Amino acid sequence: MSSTPQHPDLLAALVSADRRDPSLGAIHAGIAAAWCASLMFSRSAEGVLFGALVVAVVVRLPAMLPIWWAALRTWPAALLLAWLIIAVVAGLRGEPAGDLIAALPHRQFLVPLLVVPVVHRWRMLLAGLAIGATLCAVICAVEGLLLLADGARLDAVARPRGSFVVPIAAIAATAALIGGSSWRIKSVSMAVLLIAATAAATGSQRSILIGLLVGLLAIVTLGPWRWRRRLVVLSAAVVIAALTVTASFWMHGAAAKRWNLDWSDYSTSRVCLWQATLRSWSDRPWLGFGINRWPEVVLPLADTESERFPCLTWLRDREGLSYSHNLEIDVLFESGLIGLAVLTSATVVGLVAGWRRRGSEPLAAISISIFFATFAAGQFDHPLHRGISCGLSMLLATILLLPRPTQRSMGEFGLGAEDDWLDHWIER
Repeated sequence: MSSTPQHPDLLAALVSADRRDPSLGAIHAGIAAAWCASLMFSRSAEGVLFGALVVAVVVRLPAMLPIWWAALRTWPAALLLAWLIIAVVAGLRGEPAGDLIAALPHRQFLVPLLVVPVVHRWRMLLAGLAIGATLCAVICAVEGLLLLADGARLDAVARPRGSFVVPIAAIAATAALIGGSSWRIKSVSMAVLLIAATAAATGSQRSILIGLLVGLLAIVTLGPWRWRRRLVVLSAAVVIAALTVTASFWMHGAAAKRWNLDWSDYSTSRVCLWQATLRSWSDRPWLGFGINRWPEVVLPLADTESERFPCLTWLRDREGLSYSHNLEIDVLFESGLIGLAVLTSATVVGLVAGWRRRGSEPLAAISISIFFATFAAGQFDHPLHRGISCGLSMLLATILLLPRPTQRSMGEFGLGAEDDWLDHWIER
């Protein structure tokens, strides 16, 4: 037994909750893992399982309160809550002022409350993400190949599926490929990696390609591999990435999209959107405008400054356009410089804590790599706005950024020991 376990209050609360009713805890963890999988490919199933998670938490509520309190006393959790308060307050102040319902954050921000009671099963949650992401990659690859067979231009078809998801399948497959203990694991991993590469190559979103490239580089670099194995797989990953980008360009996928500013093309108007959003943000630089306010604040610039922001004229009537498609710029708009500083501080503190656990937790490199891939994809999207990406971000905040006891500390009390077999997928 370790004499001074890290974060003893959270550890004690998790142990107490698990011993109070192990069966309910196992059901809670199983629902959470199923929710992680469904988040990747099915919105309807995700909604049902989200409701089931809420029920599980309510049933276990007396044991949940000490866990929540212990988690809230960590800097990342406290700062995330502070950012949410800032964003809500910003949405209710000034002119034009928003209403309370519209100013509230999405339900996915409740994910930490629902998942932190089973954070000791984080490896099973990662496995759920990988399974769901693989299913999504299969669907995306089939859709892309069918479009090609029909003679369609891939860059002309809006396909929102998979931007934050496909890279997860590639990351998990690469980790298993490098550290696989058998040829069966290696064969399955290679197949999944090729499927993910096909989905990225035939996709219409740059965020898929960027996230996949960054995710592959991160997992190969950060994983607990011997240097010779790392070098071999890094070389293979570079070849796969190069072929994926080349194929995407050749098939008129995301890599073939023009980077110049063509205001009649939604996918190539990003810079205009960013400039217009920063123009609006400058009116409230410290606290911003709040959540869900982008359309009513930014789009009217199409009437007053149409020559400066020509993209808004075409995009104003587009349904569903509600942010600028850049994480930092959108956070600035929603919560200002203060909010961006608070959220950045929470992320940095949490990432440092997660990084320190990397040496003792074989699968930690996967969650870190998913974080980097999500952040990279967020340069062309808003991970905290869309349902899937927001749920993923809040899940990563719980299993990666939350300063929690190490797997070894939790294992000494039997927490998460049933998931030890997952570590065998990764050999050092």
